[in-house]
Amino acid sequence: MDQTTVDKILAIARELNADDYRKPLTTGNTLNDVLVELNYLKKQHQHDKDRIATIINHVTDYSIADFEKRIPISEARDEIDVISMGINTFIEELSSTTVSKEYFDALLQSLSEVVWSANANLSKFTYINSAVKEMFDVSVQEALINKDKLEERTYPEDIAYVQIQQKALFAKGACSYLYRIVTPGLNIKWLYARAHLVYNEEGAIERIDGVYGDITKFKEAEQKEQFLASMSHELRTPLNSIIGLMNLLAKSQDLSAKHSKYVEIVRLNSKNLMGLINNLLDFSRIKSGQVELEEQAFNLKSELKAVVDSLSYTAQQKGVCVTFKFPNSFHGMVISDSTRINQIVMNLLSNAIKFTPAGNVLLSVAIVDETTKEITLLVQVKDDGVGIPRNKQKDIFDAFAQANADITRVFGGTGLGLSIVKRLLKLFNSEIKLESEEGKGALFSFELTLPKAIKDVAEKKEIVGGAPANTLANKRLLLVEDNAFNRMVAIDTITDINSSIIVDTADNGIVALERLQQYPYDLILMDINLPEMDGYTASQKIREELKLNTPIVAMTAYGLLENADKFAENGINHYLSKPIVEEQLRDKLVELLGEG
Repeated sequence: MDQTTVDKILAIARELNADDYRKPLTTGNTLNDVLVELNYLKKQHQHDKDRIATIINHVTDYSIADFEKRIPISEARDEIDVISMGINTFIEELSSTTVSKEYFDALLQSLSEVVWSANANLSKFTYINSAVKEMFDVSVQEALINKDKLEERTYPEDIAYVQIQQKALFAKGACSYLYRIVTPGLNIKWLYARAHLVYNEEGAIERIDGVYGDITKFKEAEQKEQFLASMSHELRTPLNSIIGLMNLLAKSQDLSAKHSKYVEIVRLNSKNLMGLINNLLDFSRIKSGQVELEEQAFNLKSELKAVVDSLSYTAQQKGVCVTFKFPNSFHGMVISDSTRINQIVMNLLSNAIKFTPAGNVLLSVAIVDETTKEITLLVQVKDDGVGIPRNKQKDIFDAFAQANADITRVFGGTGLGLSIVKRLLKLFNSEIKLESEEGKGALFSFELTLPKAIKDVAEKKEIVGGAPANTLANKRLLLVEDNAFNRMVAIDTITDINSSIIVDTADNGIVALERLQQYPYDLILMDINLPEMDGYTASQKIREELKLNTPIVAMTAYGLLENADKFAENGINHYLSKPIVEEQLRDKLVELLGEG
């Protein structure tokens, strides 16, 4: 090695030593000087490594509330010492505020979750808090002596799954999963489990920390929601067919007056039954906080008038006159959730008509306050009906409550309508108010503060309803529906709108994709609950794999209307609620396909 190389090595080593340790070392320029400098450098780096390991050990102790020791400070007073002094100061402050191991242990004992630590091979608990008794019906002492006491509680069908997860813990360093246990009282509980490996400074497993949490209530709510959704779908499917067929039959010119009367009775009773199913599902969804308000521009006056019109026939059959008043000074365009506002008013009007043997029902809207951007409206529903006793007026807003036992027998109903109204109005930051005396009718009222929308938007949207159906001539539609009766109703409804429309069908998503590769379609009507491949998956594949921009309109059950965001995420452009109403379907087809 020449002298130039030796000098360069010495220069680098001395610079590192001087910068890092501020120590004067050798002054010569021999190979021996190089050895001294490099050995010192190695020694200092090992020293630093040991100091960092010491810090890690102390912080580990602090994490389990052992605050007795402090990190030693070296003579170097370098960056590592600055970090150590900062940690020591922080621990002094924690200690001075009486934070202790006993305090943290008491805190852990107060938790409802089971917190535990186990040895490196997960064969024995080294710590477990008292929540284990409530969750597993195993005492702390029993769990510490025999960890299998907890394993024995595992639901038989979940044992293999839990074992797979525990193997994953050692393979990946952490795991989290859900599983079931059975207590000695034969109660089944759903738990979530999380665990992770803790390593020492040599990289070996030192211990395993974990937690169990009881999620039984959440699972029961989820299962209840799934059951209601499934049952409501099973009930709606035949009802949608019945209502659709009755709507088509009612248009027939061949029915006698007697048969027309029978058809109308079936229609009304089917709609009442559908309303009952919707109320039951809505109550469950609202109660569990699964309903969110949409924000779309719509004409409030037109929407409320449509609600009144839809109930007018029922009212007339009873000898009840329903009237509607809306301020002339306001064009009616607002931004809010029209479906939920309609639902509130529909429930109030239906109740008013139901509890008014004969007389008048009034839906009125008045302006309370107005700015350039917002308007506050007072909505009132007044009837001449049986009224509500003062001592029952608070109770009627509770679920399944009626003013008295005879109400259900005479007028029917479940008592859910007003409870739903109350809960929905909370979403609008409003509340329902009632004025009534027994035998003198009732007045329900609430206020809504809504953002205004531009009037021009209203006028453009109103035009669609009056657009001629002949603009749909020779359009080709793909109807994706698995229920044969619903397919028949949909095809007849479409051809009633325009007989030249071509309708092809598919009974699941897979067949739909095959059809779309064979023919060009102007629009797709897509059911969501399909066998083999559901409507969401099929729509997503239409967009991502087939690269088609064909408009997709979901035909969805009432309970899925909250999934507007999910529709958009899967490439669905619009949706219609079942049972499909001819006028709504016509307007949607004209909106998407009309050319004139």
